[in-house]
Amino acid sequence: MPAGVSAQAVTDSLPAVEVSATATKDHTTSTVSVQQLDKKQLGEMSALSVADAVRFFSGVLVKDYGGLGGLKTISVRSLGTQHTAVMYDGMVWNDAQNGQTDLGKLSLQQMENITLFQQHPDVLLMPARAMAAASVLMMQSSATTRPQPQRSAAWRLKTGSFGLFNPAAVIALSNKKRVHQLSGEWLKAHGRYRFPSIEREGKTAERQNTGVENTRIEYDFTYNPADSNKIHLKAYYYTSHRYLPGAVIVNNTSADDHLKDQHVMIQGSWKKHVHATRAFWINARYNHLFSGYTDPTFNNPQGKLINRFHQNEYYVSAAVTQVIRKRYEVGWASDYFINTLNRSDEFAFNFQPVERYTWLNALTARYQQRLFNIHAGVVHTYQTDKERNSSGRNLNVLKPFAGIHLQPLPHIPLHLRVSYKETFRAPSFNDLYYTLIGNTALLPEEVNQINVGLTYRRTLNSVLGELLFSVDAYRNKVTNKIQAVPRQNLFQWSMMNIGKVMVRGVDVSAEWKMIPRENWLIAMNTTYTYQQARDITQPGTTGYKQQLPYTPLHSGNAVLNLQHKQFALTWQMLFSGYRYRQGDPIPENYLDGWLNQDVKLSYGFSMKKHTRCRIYAEVNNIGNVHYEIIRYYPMPGVHYRVGIDVNFVQLENQHKNNSNK
Repeated sequence: MPAGVSAQAVTDSLPAVEVSATATKDHTTSTVSVQQLDKKQLGEMSALSVADAVRFFSGVLVKDYGGLGGLKTISVRSLGTQHTAVMYDGMVWNDAQNGQTDLGKLSLQQMENITLFQQHPDVLLMPARAMAAASVLMMQSSATTRPQPQRSAAWRLKTGSFGLFNPAAVIALSNKKRVHQLSGEWLKAHGRYRFPSIEREGKTAERQNTGVENTRIEYDFTYNPADSNKIHLKAYYYTSHRYLPGAVIVNNTSADDHLKDQHVMIQGSWKKHVHATRAFWINARYNHLFSGYTDPTFNNPQGKLINRFHQNEYYVSAAVTQVIRKRYEVGWASDYFINTLNRSDEFAFNFQPVERYTWLNALTARYQQRLFNIHAGVVHTYQTDKERNSSGRNLNVLKPFAGIHLQPLPHIPLHLRVSYKETFRAPSFNDLYYTLIGNTALLPEEVNQINVGLTYRRTLNSVLGELLFSVDAYRNKVTNKIQAVPRQNLFQWSMMNIGKVMVRGVDVSAEWKMIPRENWLIAMNTTYTYQQARDITQPGTTGYKQQLPYTPLHSGNAVLNLQHKQFALTWQMLFSGYRYRQGDPIPENYLDGWLNQDVKLSYGFSMKKHTRCRIYAEVNNIGNVHYEIIRYYPMPGVHYRVGIDVNFVQLENQHKNNSNK
């Protein structure tokens, strides 16, 4: 029987308080494999850039050429970095010149989360460019969230081995509708470290030509006139001067070449839910990249080599979704972008300016109920290259994808997923037109992906906490694979189609959080990858069914975090099995497996009413293991970093109260 309700004669009420937070999506019901690191996890890790963080995703290989200035690129499930779309605050970054995004230049300072989607994002309202990629690395900054009205500032200073000096700051002002955020960072280091000498046994040598200096400035403006309406503007500036460490070989352990980069970007977006059943998202961006490479000792008649490349991109995107009835939703996205590449150095006489026009259209659909959902679509790509004084080349490609999620039993949190996707990637400007190594006969790289996985997620009890277990088996078939191999330095590559590649693998990951007693927290994460990536081009040849260069059969990582009140201790480990570099699998091309361990200790405290501080110390590669990810590019041994983070946050009503006083 319902209880009676009576009205009070006198009204007692409290003033209304608006509480907002970013919704956490449950990725266990996704039709594809999803991995995510949130702001708290990123802060606990011993990581200097996005490249350091994404190493802890399963199935991911970060190619690192050593040193702070070395290039750091991501390869997901042996498909190469060009197959991964790197999204930052809703738009895909692109470098048409080499097709690679250097994750070493992306800061963790203002990142809210980093998410890796295998195949396609399990969201309909998404740019077509993301739907077209074989995997998506999505990053979201704090500027795109909807915070409480407040004034905030954060300062960070890191220093450590190899002359590292890295200050950074973020200042944000926000009210109920607007957010202004300005962030900046400067990093400088000489980068020199010791490694075992290849010329004098038992001795060490010093890594040369490793200095780096870079600056990053970002400004974000977000306008939220209503919960269903958001306008976001971003201006981004990055510049760097990196000395490129060369291969360490007998009688040549140093290099003289260096690279200057400049990246200027302005982008804007408007996302609106028209009503409960319809939403749209419009994006536009201008992107300018400059790269200046110099080798003052190049072996040519001039005795030097200079490359000055200027790249521009003009990009617009529109996406719309519509709910049909209750369980059906459809979406359409269209992206159009123009990429141009020019050269302005004294060696540019054989180079012809090139333009690329790309139009992408993605049609997607979803059917969803509590225990079952399906997400499918198709992406059409029309691309035209125009090289001056040349007939150019056209691509016209249609690629489908589909994914299914099923929870077989409603009371058991076991989730099954099966997904299929076809993708391709066009050769980059460097692949086709770069002086000396460009190959205009290159064919597009075709990929066929299949993934079968399961996830089990359960809350045990108040002490044992939550357990998450995931396993995925996959098969990627690559046709006309374009293999990029570094030559004398990091800026020059040899390009070739190596025919057919078959990638078969298993990714396993587990997470466990427990609270053994009051004021204690233990969090454990571990991943393991078994991966065969073999050349199946031509039976009978020496390379037939051999593992691709630099691809280990076994790899994985583990992270253990212990927290007690204001103290936190993090141990993290990365390991890789043996690999072979390019060429036949002979002893001269063999690379040992390696294991790297880092430890980070931090302590948080309050200085004043609105100010929180955290000091920390990191010891990286505590085993002082001398290993190589890429042959002849030795990684640093044991080294350290120390730092302090200062965060000031004052809510708007607190500011007003202080002003009244």
